[in-house]
Amino acid sequence: FPAAVRSVLYWTPFPYVLDFPVRVMIGRVQGVELLQGLGMQALWIGLLVAIFSVVWRAGLRRYSGAGA
Repeated sequence: FPAAVRSVLYWTPFPYVLDFPVRVMIGRVQGVELLQGLGMQALWIGLLVAIFSVVWRAGLRRYSGAGA
């Protein structure tokens, strides 16, 4: 990818779903880069759990059945 696209993709969760774990398993990531990648994974997990929680509660308020 071009440099501009790569810099945007770095901040999405997609590199940390497949690329990062594979690079760790084959030994291409070590030291500070490993800690940064794990930190980004933790950041995305926390962010997505928070979004899920908000959306779930909003959905339950709007679509809850009788007696729920």
